[in-house]
Amino acid sequence: MTGGGERQARGWWACLAAAVIGGCAPARPVIEVLSCPYDFGEGWPGEVREATLRVYNRGDAPLELGLGQKSCSCLAAELRPDRIAPGDEGAIHLRVRVPFGRAQTSGWVVLHTNDPDRREVTLRFVVRRRSAVQSPKKIVLDANAVDTHTVRLSVPLYPVEGVTVRGVRVENCTVLGVDATVSGPPWMLHLEAKAARLVGPPTGQVELVLNVIDEGGTSRPVPAQIPLIVKLPERRLAVPSVVVAVWKNGQLVAEQPVPAHVERRTVLEVVHASSGKWHAELVPLHTTGAALLRLSTDERVGDARVELVLPDGKKVRIRVLVPHLEEPSGQTNQEV
Repeated sequence: MTGGGERQARGWWACLAAAVIGGCAPARPVIEVLSCPYDFGEGWPGEVREATLRVYNRGDAPLELGLGQKSCSCLAAELRPDRIAPGDEGAIHLRVRVPFGRAQTSGWVVLHTNDPDRREVTLRFVVRRRSAVQSPKKIVLDANAVDTHTVRLSVPLYPVEGVTVRGVRVENCTVLGVDATVSGPPWMLHLEAKAARLVGPPTGQVELVLNVIDEGGTSRPVPAQIPLIVKLPERRLAVPSVVVAVWKNGQLVAEQPVPAHVERRTVLEVVHASSGKWHAELVPLHTTGAALLRLSTDERVGDARVELVLPDGKKVRIRVLVPHLEEPSGQTNQEV
C-alpha cells in the first residue's frame, strides 16, 4: 500500500472511530422561528391583517417545510420558500380575517419540518376585533319586569375615541318577537316586544351595521353584534275547577289541556283526595306552552275533590266527576 493509500485508510478509520463515539455526527437541519406567538393587533370585523414570520435554518443540512392543519378558515398561510439552505432564512406569510363575533380570537397553524427534534412546529397568533361603539356585552330584555303587555328597552351606543359614527342601521334581530330600531345621533338602540309574542328561543343577538369614519378619515361599514337574552314571560298554570273522568285501561282518568311549559312528565303532589287515591301529573304536548293535566286512580270511586300542589307551590282544588257507569269490559283504548 502506498503512503497516500495508507493515509486515506487511516483517515477513514479515524472518522469511523469518531462516529462511533459521536464525534462525526451526520448533517441535520435545525429550525428557529421568531415572533411566535404573533399578535396581529386590532382590526375591523372582516378586515384582513397580514404578517410575515422569519424562519431560520441553524443546522448544516437543508430544511424542508410543509403546512399542516390550522385552527380556522379565517387564517391563510404561505411558505416563502418551502426549502431553506443551511445558514439561510425563509418566511411564512400569514393572512387572517378579523372575525365578527368574539372580541379576541386565538388560533394556530401547524408547520411540518424535517428537523429530527421538531417534526411539527405550532405557530400561534392572536387578533382582536375593533369596535366602533361602546356597546354593552349583552342586553337582557325582561318580559316580567313590567305590568303592561309590551316591554321596551333603550340602550345607548357611545362611539369609541377617535371614531365618528355617521349612521347605524339594524341588519337583523335573531330573537323571534323582538323588534329593534335605532335613533340618533346620539345613537340609541330601541327594543320592543309584545309579551304574548315571546315564545323563544330566548337567546340570540342584534346585528347592526355602522357607517364610521376612523382616525385616518376612511369611511367604512362596520358590522356589530350584541348578544340578546330575553326572559320569557312567566305563564301561570291555570287549571280547571271541574273535570270529568272516563275509564281507560282499567283506570279512572281525567284529562284536561292547560297552559304550561313542561319538558318532561311532571308529577304533582296530591295533598288530599276526598275519595280514592289519585295520581296527578303534567304531560307535555306538541303545542308550544301547553301541557295535559292528568288525574288517575286505580280504585272504583265516585265523585272526588282533589287538592293539588302545582310546580310554583300554589295549591288548587279540582272536582272530579265520575260517571255512574260500569267499567267497560274488553276495552282496547291505548293511553295517550
